[in-house]
Parts: sequence; structure tokens; C-alpha cells
Amino acid sequence: MVKNKRDIVTCEYGDILAENIVDNVGQLLIKESTIIDKNIKMKLMEMGVQYIYVYKNQESEKEEKIMKINDIYEKDRVIIKKTFERLSQGKMLETREANEISDGLFEKIVNEPFINNYLTDLYERDSYTYIHSLNVGYYCMVLGKYLKFSHYNMGEIIKAGVLHDIGKIKIPLKLLNKKEKLSKEEFEIIKLHPLLGYDIVKNADSISEDVKLAVLMHHEKENGSGYPNGLKGQDIPLYAKICAIADIYDALTTNRAYKKKITPTHAFKILRSMAGDHLNVELLLIFLENAYRCYF
Repeated sequence: MVKNKRDIVTCEYGDILAENIVDNVGQLLIKESTIIDKNIKMKLMEMGVQYIYVYKNQESEKEEKIMKINDIYEKDRVIIKKTFERLSQGKMLETREANEISDGLFEKIVNEPFINNYLTDLYERDSYTYIHSLNVGYYCMVLGKYLKFSHYNMGEIIKAGVLHDIGKIKIPLKLLNKKEKLSKEEFEIIKLHPLLGYDIVKNADSISEDVKLAVLMHHEKENGSGYPNGLKGQDIPLYAKICAIADIYDALTTNRAYKKKITPTHAFKILRSMAGDHLNVELLLIFLENAYRCYF
């Protein structure tokens, strides 16, 4: 078997650990030849392990597809748990509530055929947008919880968050990952992604019109200076406004090729400065008030 170096995020259940995992003083933590499962992967993530050597597990194409989505789902659960702990020392949402929101509904949504196919394609092409899409889905879900959304509306806002950047699958990767400042022409290409995304989802029977409009309008701004249509606050749909907050928060608190992440506290200050002109004041206050309880 060929030994492969794998990012812990992309290693798959059933892969076989090719080397011992040891701590800083050489103490054995996980033995070579251990089969990677959910518990082992979670343990490695919690220990801060970034890369491991594995023997690739050979699976059918269908099984691999399902594993990839479930993999990132499990990985994202760790991220969200740690986000809750970091923001609120475990008090932002009770564990029971967080599990109630995420374990069933979120997993069900990301495994719907249309969304699953999109995520699988995106996973192979652009890992940042893949993880970002799932994170935004989670943050939309959390804001939906604060807004006391019904079960149906929770499912819809998760879909909107996960699909909001679907149009980027048609944007050249060299632009999405460019470290230098984009030229005016390059930025105009990036700005096409809401229209490209809407073109992808517009004929999908499994996607509601509300979700389709969120894909199209998540970069509109309250003062009318957004894109693609320059809509003002009263004309921007609710789901698009929620996606905008979740999108910006995750982008600010996540490392990119061209910038380093900032702390949640710093991100809150930036979001607050965007109230009214860019983001809906009422929705932003609900998000910030609940998040601020974690700190003050």
C-alpha cells in the first residue's frame, strides 16, 4: 500500500494510519495501523493535528461521495462546538439545543441530492469555499434559532447559507485564491458569482424561490450600493440579509490565502460599523447581542 500525506480534514473513515501519532515528548498517542473512524478523527482534530500519513482506503465512488460530506460535517461540528466555546465559554447555546439544530436537520439538508452533488464537486475544486459554505450554513442556522424560525424555515435558511456561493464554482480559481489585490476587471468577474449561482439553481425543483433569491442577492446592501442589482433594504429578501451577516462573519474569522483571520471580538466591531449602510440593523443587533453575551 502507498503511504499518503493527508490533511486531517480530508482523511476518510476507513483510512489506515501509516505512522504512530506522538506528542511533543515522544509519548505514543495513537498507534500505527489504527483505522480512522469518527472518534479517532475527532480526537486528532481536538489535539490540533493538521496532517497525518495514511494508507488510502479503496471505496466505491458512491461511498466516497457520502464519506466526504459526512467527513466535513463531523469536522464542522468540531469547529462550531469550539466556536461556541470560544465565543461564550459554552453558554451561547446549550449542548442539547445545538445538537437538536445541527445533528438531524443540517445533515439532512447537506445530503439532499442537489446540495450533495454541489458540495462534492466543490470539495474537489475549492476547499476554502467548501468549508466556508458549510460554515455559513451553520451561522445562518444559529441566527435562525435566535429568530425563532420554524423547522421548515430553519431548513430553508440552512440551504440558503450552504448554497450562497454556488456561483463561485464557475469563477477561475486563480482569482478566488489570488494573494495580491484584485484589479478592477478581476473584481468585476468575482462579482458575477451571484448571477452565476442563480443561473445554476433557478431550474432546480428542490430549491425554493426564497433560497434562489438569497443566492442572487446576498451581496446587496441596505443603502443600495451592493450587487448585482443595487437593491435597497426594503427590496432585499430576509434570507439574503441573514446570509450576508453569516458570510461576512465567517470570512472575517477564517484564514485566506490573502489575509489572516481576526478575532471574533474584532469581527463584531467591524460588523457593527456596517450596520445600516451595509447590513440590516435589526438582524445584526440580534446576532451581536447574543454573541456579546459570551464576552461581556
